[in-house]
Amino acid sequence: MRKILFDLSVCQPIGHIKFHGGGVYGYIVFKELCKRASEVVIAYYDKSHFIEPSVVATIETYGVNTVDASQYELENIITNDISLIYSPLYREEYKKLLNRNILIYITIHGLRKLEMNKDKYEFYYSSGIKSFLKTLLKRTFVYNLLTNHYLDEYKFLIENKNVRVVTVSNHSKSSICYYYPSVCKDKILVYYSPSTTGIEYKEVKSYMTEKYYLILSADRWLKNAYRAMLAFDTLFEKNRNIAGKVIVVGLHENNYLIKEFGIKTDFKLWTM
Repeated sequence: MRKILFDLSVCQPIGHIKFHGGGVYGYIVFKELCKRASEVVIAYYDKSHFIEPSVVATIETYGVNTVDASQYELENIITNDISLIYSPLYREEYKKLLNRNILIYITIHGLRKLEMNKDKYEFYYSSGIKSFLKTLLKRTFVYNLLTNHYLDEYKFLIENKNVRVVTVSNHSKSSICYYYPSVCKDKILVYYSPSTTGIEYKEVKSYMTEKYYLILSADRWLKNAYRAMLAFDTLFEKNRNIAGKVIVVGLHENNYLIKEFGIKTDFKLWTM
């Protein structure tokens, strides 16, 4: 029986980020695939790192075969039994597989690195002189080099005959076709992200009794937390009758945003 190698390693923590959107997406797709055809699935992930416990439970429940990514590189485990590789996120190692006679399905969630690769507010997310200088270099001297690098990042995948691209919206598909006009539109499949509304939660605890507004991932300029904080600040200044505080989580302890908003009574900032 031919098998599907599901790359769960890309769903695992990235640096200090334990859960990320592409990872959660991958977990859901994996669990649904196991419900329907667990006998053809091989799970590839790093067993020495954290992985969502419900995924481990799914593997154990359905008896899914596994390969430890900390012991074996992806290119070394491809056998004739594996007819397809699926990954919910891109990673550099897939370049090594393009000369192999195997079909690769990869979900590209968007081209944000190309669509929004710099922002005038990016400096406000600096947590020190090093990150400030890094942002300065990115926005000036190496901007064109980075843009070309981002263009090349997906080009070899999108234009390769053994690769099928899955994306999560028609916007993302249009963006791919815009930046890579040679790509056949029929090659790009659009499947909207699976909903998490059906997930059962044992208990949801309220952080505080009064009303509050929550801003997440405040250390990442791509998430636009600073603009949201500015908007709330302006709103509070113009209308003091608005109830509730703004809870901001995910900031680095030396982040500039703490210096600017830490003294404001309408904001409560949580650092990592």
